[in-house]
Amino acid sequence: MRSNEHGGRRGSSSYVEVRLGSQFTPGVRALLIVYAVTYVAGLIPPLDAWTVQYLMLRPIAAIGHSPYQLLTAPLLMNSLISLFFLGLLLWQIGSAIEERIGTRKFLQWSASTLFVSTLAAALVGRFFPVLGAIPLPIDGHPLFPLLLLAFAHYYGKTQARMWGLGEPVSGRGLAYFFIGIGLVAGLLSGQWLSLASQIAALGWSFLLLRRPWAGLQLRKARKLKVVDGGQPFRAKPDEAKWLN
Repeated sequence: MRSNEHGGRRGSSSYVEVRLGSQFTPGVRALLIVYAVTYVAGLIPPLDAWTVQYLMLRPIAAIGHSPYQLLTAPLLMNSLISLFFLGLLLWQIGSAIEERIGTRKFLQWSASTLFVSTLAAALVGRFFPVLGAIPLPIDGHPLFPLLLLAFAHYYGKTQARMWGLGEPVSGRGLAYFFIGIGLVAGLLSGQWLSLASQIAALGWSFLLLRRPWAGLQLRKARKLKVVDGGQPFRAKPDEAKWLN
């Protein structure tokens, strides 16, 4: 992704083109390796059937006798097309976000968003037995709203062009456009559990970025500690003395 920033002297209309992301940072590589491995593993029989039966999300089982599916389902990749677009998004935007917030926080945000969105889909599916009994592929979809919202938050005012093509638009407008497409597609397709997962991912991503709980943390008062030692003030001039 390329962004344009004003440059030159006052009154100049020149722009400086800056490249954002578009590289394989450590966190991006880790996520892509996990999804690539699970995708390849899903192509090997009979491992593919075992994965669908036990590791993929079934809301009735996940909120029941198989809660481990809340952890395993977000790591599975079942579609080559989904893997391609997720890899493109991670390479293009995810690397820019990781450079901004750091690898550790990037992976923490990704893991928590995947879990929260999977839990939301499982809870909704638990109340609809017809939907809750069908395996639901996650395929890394909750990472899309997380990365797009983060891009809008950190680079919202930046004029950006995807792959250096077309007219530059604001990063916020670009991110909201793709988020809207995802929500409309989920609504029109009638995939209610996936839509619930997307909405939960958006809500959780908003909380991660805004951190409303930060203002509730009270700073602890620094306590003074008295340490015995030193010489009395009446000590002789040649004796060592200090104050605590």
